[in-house]
This record gives sequence, C-alpha cells and structure tokens, in this order.
Amino acid sequence: MRPAKTCNSLAMVVTLSSSLISPKFSINVSTNSPVFRRYCVSTRSLILFNKIQARSVQPKVISCIFSKIENSTECSDHKKTVTKLYVPVLERGIMRLGATISLILVVIQLTSPIPISGWDPSFLPPAKAVLYSPDTKVPRTGELALRKAIPANTNMKTIQNSLEELSYLLRIPQRKPYGTMEGNVKKALKIAVDEKESILASLPSDQKEKGLAIYASLINGKGGLQKLLECIKDKDPDKVSVTLASSLDSIAQLELLQAPGLSFLLPAQYLSYPRLTGRAVVEFVVEKGDGSMFTPQSGGVPIKSAKIQVVLDGYSAPLTAGNVAKLVVDGAYDGMKLKCTDQAILSDNGIDKTIGYSVPLEIMPSGQFEPLYKTVLSIQDGELPVLPLSVYGAVAMAHNDASEEYSSPNQFFFYLYDKSYSGLGGLSFDEGQFSVFGYTTIGRDILPQIKTGDVVRSAKLLEGYKYKLQDSCLPYVLKQIQSSKKLSIDFPASICEKIEKQIAWKIEPQALDFQDGELPVLPLSVYGAVAMAHNDASEEYSSPNQFFFYLYDKSYSGLGGLSFDEGQFSVFGYTTIGRDILPQIKTGDVVRSAKLLEGQENLVLPAEKYVVLIYDGELPVLPLSVYGAVAMAHNDASEEYSSPNQFFFYLYDKSYSGLGGLSFDEGQFSVFGYTTIGRDILPQIKTGDVVRSAKLLEGQENLVLPAEKL
Repeated sequence: MRPAKTCNSLAMVVTLSSSLISPKFSINVSTNSPVFRRYCVSTRSLILFNKIQARSVQPKVISCIFSKIENSTECSDHKKTVTKLYVPVLERGIMRLGATISLILVVIQLTSPIPISGWDPSFLPPAKAVLYSPDTKVPRTGELALRKAIPANTNMKTIQNSLEELSYLLRIPQRKPYGTMEGNVKKALKIAVDEKESILASLPSDQKEKGLAIYASLINGKGGLQKLLECIKDKDPDKVSVTLASSLDSIAQLELLQAPGLSFLLPAQYLSYPRLTGRAVVEFVVEKGDGSMFTPQSGGVPIKSAKIQVVLDGYSAPLTAGNVAKLVVDGAYDGMKLKCTDQAILSDNGIDKTIGYSVPLEIMPSGQFEPLYKTVLSIQDGELPVLPLSVYGAVAMAHNDASEEYSSPNQFFFYLYDKSYSGLGGLSFDEGQFSVFGYTTIGRDILPQIKTGDVVRSAKLLEGYKYKLQDSCLPYVLKQIQSSKKLSIDFPASICEKIEKQIAWKIEPQALDFQDGELPVLPLSVYGAVAMAHNDASEEYSSPNQFFFYLYDKSYSGLGGLSFDEGQFSVFGYTTIGRDILPQIKTGDVVRSAKLLEGQENLVLPAEKYVVLIYDGELPVLPLSVYGAVAMAHNDASEEYSSPNQFFFYLYDKSYSGLGGLSFDEGQFSVFGYTTIGRDILPQIKTGDVVRSAKLLEGQENLVLPAEKL
C-alpha cells in the first residue's frame, strides 16, 4: 500500500508548471486582514513539487513585495517560514501601485511564464501532479458497486440509473431537490410499465414466476416505485431513503435473474482456468489469535468467532473470482492466519505457491463490456473500474511476487478504505492497480477489530457453486438434452439452469447515431471493410449469410468523411490482403473457395450448430471420446467399411480434442465397446507387446453367428 499523500495550500495559488525543463516562476497571493495586506511570493509550491529547500534554489527570491508594516513581516504557511524583507512605509498611492504590479505579474505568469535569469533548474526532477479530478459519483458501498456490475438489459439499467441518482440528491443538505427526484422516479416508473414485456421476456423460463412477483413488488409493493413517489411528495428524506433502498434491492434481484452468465468471451489462453460466471457468496469464520473476543457493533455479548460474508462478482472478474471460489472449496484458506496494515487485512502469503492459478491482473473498466488483462487503469485520465477499490471492505488479490501484471495465486486482502488517505475525488492512490473481485456485505464492523495473528478457522462457499462449471461440455450436453437422450456422463443437475440462462439471454438491437457522437469500434468508413447485409424481414437483424465488401469513397461521404451508412451495419472485419483486387471484381465473378486460415482455436459455435456442422445433427450412442473406447479400424479398400479384424483401444485426451471436448474422429469409426477393467494398463502398453489370449467371459447366449460360420 502506498503512503497517504496530502497537500496544503495558501488561500490563492498559482500552480507551478507541470514540467520544469525551462525556468518558470509562480506567485501566490495571500490576503489576510484589511489592515495588514501581504503580497507574497510562495516558495511552498516549489518545495512541495520538488522537495528541496527554497533557499537552495534562489537565496534572493523576493518573499514580500510590498508591506504596510513598519517592522519586519514574516509570510508563512503552516509553519513554513519564508524570507523576511524590510521595506519603508510608503504612501497609500505607492501601496496600491504595488498591489497592481503584483496582480499584473500573476496574469503574465498565467498567460506567458517568465523565465528567471540565472536560474538553472536542470538539477530539479520534473514535477508530477494529478491535475484531473475524476467523477466522484463512483460507488461508495459494496452493495452499490455490485448492483452496477450486473449485466442486465437496457431497460433495467435505465431504471436503475434514474433511481441511483436519488442517492446523490439525498446528500444535498437543507433544501433537497424533490422536484428532480420526482421526475427521476416517474421516468423509471414509465419505463417499467411500458417495457414490462421486454423486461419479463429476459427472464429464464423457470424464473418467470419469481420474476413476475419481484416486478409486481417493484411497481406497487411497500417498497416500490409508487410508494417512493408518495414519500417524495411528503418531502420526508428518511422515508425516501428507506423506500429507495427497497426499490433498488428489487431491481437488483430482477437483474440477477436476467443476467446471462458471462456476456463476453474469455481469451482462449485462459479457457482452462476456473471461472465464476455469476455471483457467489463466501463466508469466513474468524477467531482471535490471542483468545480474546470480538465485540458486535450493535452491542450485546462478545463473541469468540465472527462471520464475514463476501459476495464474489464473476460478471466483472470471472477468472479472479473463479480462482478464489475454487480455493475456498478446496479448503485452502481454512486455518489461515491474517496480517494487518493501516489500510488492509492480508491473508497469509505462506500458503504453498503451487496452490491456485496465477491469474493475470483482471480489471473491468467502467463503460466497457469485457475486462482488461495485465493492464492497470489510468485514473488521472478518467479511467474508472466497475469494481472500485475505494470502498470499505473491498476484497482484491495481492500482486504476484514475480510480476505486477499477475495476481498472487492465493493471497488476497480486505481493503480498509479511508478517505483521509485518498486523493482527488476520494479515490485511493491504488485505484485501478489491483484485481478487485468482491465486497464484504456482512461483518464490516468486524474488520477493524482484526489484528495480525488472527485466524480464519473456515471458509466456505454458501452460494454460487453451480457457476464454477466449465463450459467445454455444454455443446454435447445441450444436444443430449434437446434430443431427450440419457446423459452418458454424470453432470450436475444445475447445468440445465445455466444452459437456459444462456439461451434466454437477449441483446436488444440498436443502431448508432453518429451525428450525436456515437462511433463504432469497427467503422464502416474504411476501404475493404466487411459487414453483414440487413435481414430482409427487419433491419434490426443481419442477414443469416449475406455479407459485403465496402468500397469506401470519401467523395460519397458526409461530415468528417464518415459514410452515410456509418453505424447502420454489423462490421466484423477488414480486408488486409487483396484490396487492389476489390475494384476489379464485377457482377458474376465467383468465389471458388473460402477457408479459415487462422483462429480456429478462438471459434466457439452454439452447441446445436456445432453438432449439426460436424455430425449433421447426430451424436453416436457409443461415443469415441471416452478413454478406453474400443473400435474397429477402417478397411484398407474403403473407409465406408471396417477392417475385418483390426481394432484399437482409443486413448482419449481432451487436449487433442475440439469444441465440446469431442474427439476430432468422433462419429468416424465403429465403436463397439469400452474397457472396464485394466484402463490403468493401457498407457503402459508399448509397440511389440503381445496379447497372449482373448476369451469371451460373458454373453455367449447373446451371440448369433451366420449359418456358414457355424
């Protein structure tokens, strides 16, 4: 953790230039009582930015230009004594002239910095200052941050944002803007009523009834929007706050039902990592290392062991949260000691480094739809995370010892946010530097009582275990479920819920309006851009198979050189080789072939399409993709026939398989059985080993041979 940094300034400050490559001079003007006015050149800013004594820079820097004091005058700021200058008492006219000159110098310095002759600041390091004050409307509680991180549909997010604004309006002292509050709630209510079908259509089929009950409570319940309007009209801030919290809670419940799991694809290199594709709740039971007791915040009897619950957010940090969830299930944190600093409670870093995955730094920037990996955020440039660290009880992974681009495989910490140790906007100096994966929701009052040496007696996953399922088996399982076949592999029953959530997820189609400043990441206004044509039935959908090469011509474009069709089509790529061929193509020319040269490993197809594409919609009853499967080799004359006598044991290896974990040879051979005893012997067999005998132990009564063979 970085030490806290605070700055004190005089009443009126003209800041030093952010770079001291050329000599520049800054003036501070501080006004005290009307009787004694002092016009001072501040050396404090110089000391603050460059950390040296002012006298070592310029012993004769003017400290006081004019003074109305007969004796010596001392210009100070927070016990920083500046050089004294004795001047005679002048007439009032000269005094006013001096004030005018001082102000002129300030204006000149602001518009055109004055170099000071003879001053060589080459030995001074460049000044560094945070000049950007970020949006202070970042989530200040774990509950708010978790609500904002749910990937719900557009209507629900619009409703939520309107109501979240009320939380900030309620902070305004004295005369609160109840008119604005009423307008926000009416807007939210109108969307909730008008878009009811769209909101409920996003719910999984098995959650419709529950979702409908939550929706009804949101509209007309005791803590619903109608009740919230009444409280606002009564101008009762306490009732507004309580009812608002209830409405936001209902919204969060609906959004969690709508959430599809991950709304983005993970990078291919991390597909083998455990991941959390939703929310999970972890409960830590903590005890004092010295045998003392915890004191509940609400009073009552001291307790020997305290419970802390943390909500893990897989929507924004799927790899980090998945790794922690797996460690909890594996018991890695049971009996772990804690270590405390002023701003954090860290888990013991003495755990075996081989336990857990070395997950890359994973941060979801606000306004983006997928996390960044191995990349910190630049808070000074306005980049803010979806899961901010600047929340009391935020939980994040420590950095890896080898590289800060990776998180520790198992060490995490509770962040004890303190605004007095923060920078502009109340943001921690470490904001955007760590992988935050959740927040403490129960037991925040216990955190400040934890001391170094206290012990986590147990850690367990209360909710969310079903989300740890790997997705590689989904294509095969989904096809089996759709065809009502019995699964040949034992999967958790909750997989059906996961599949339904994926199928139920809908993204509302929407074109961009570039005239309002909306620009696509993949612009159409590029020669050789490749995009899908519109669907014949509706322009809200792309054609299922028709695409086009766009021959961009600036002379046929609008303002800014943008195509008039910019933002209206789904652009999915660009021509990199053969752009000179495009203008030569004429109607009637033919595409002889199209093949995928690279990227097969990144291609994920929906299960039903994947199966149809490879197996024409059919899966074998006896799959080859099983270790120890026994099948006939192909006939030498034709692959339409099996060998008359040659068979093989198939040593299935998932790392040599395709989508869904199916062998690339699935459905190509006649599988007739499986090894049930001796599978451990198969990997030990080498070329040249001999089958001494083979005999039929059971099933003779089921064997029917042709007559000539008999």
